[in-house]
Amino acid sequence: MQRFLSAMARLYVNYLPFWPGKFRLLRPFAGVLVSQVRPGVWLHVDTRFTVESTLLFKQPPYDQGELELLSEILQPGMTVVDVGAFIGLMSLVAAKRVGATGHIFAFEAGPPSVARLAANRDLCEVDNMTICAAAVGGGRGMIEYHYNVEAPDQSAVESTTTKGVRSMIVPTISLDEFLAEFAPSRIDVIKIDVEGAESSVLEGARATLIGSEAPLLLIEMNLDALKGMGSSAGQLTSAMLEHFSGC
Repeated sequence: MQRFLSAMARLYVNYLPFWPGKFRLLRPFAGVLVSQVRPGVWLHVDTRFTVESTLLFKQPPYDQGELELLSEILQPGMTVVDVGAFIGLMSLVAAKRVGATGHIFAFEAGPPSVARLAANRDLCEVDNMTICAAAVGGGRGMIEYHYNVEAPDQSAVESTTTKGVRSMIVPTISLDEFLAEFAPSRIDVIKIDVEGAESSVLEGARATLIGSEAPLLLIEMNLDALKGMGSSAGQLTSAMLEHFSGC
């Protein structure tokens, strides 16, 4: 029934003409609808949020470029770290790609998003993914995290807006600490999407990013978020080059 309702919602979105209030009619189905974004990869769609509603459209889902890149890079047996996993789009696609001999470590800080990430993992029946409920930064501790209730994909440790933002205290850990304690010796790919806090993640991953077997690094840059934290794409690029200078 859930997939039938989702199919009807997709037809409604894609084939009926637009009129004011068209998408408001989908709001009662928040948390009920699902969408298949890749073979074997299903996500719960909360129609209150724009970025998730796009999963119901005919065109490919958000972050399509990164998904295509991941599909080209990943091979069975690889180990992937997803920093800023949100509801699991990248993590779940990667989990299917690396297969039973590979593994995904998915980091997400916001408790509401962690719960949805776990629900999507269960929906896809994925058992090669570990969810790590923490913000990734320079070391262990606690930090104030700003959960955007109107646009959860824009939640971050630093917020450029106060509208619709709920603050909460979440644990932090560095990648160097986590990987030394819990992960295998080899990490193949690290994807980072943390709404402007990428430099802090790199700072806590110095040991991981140095050496002949350093993982491939895939970073999504949000220019507005970087600006809000007093940084820029150029500064982040320089930081990346600095961390890799020891390779």
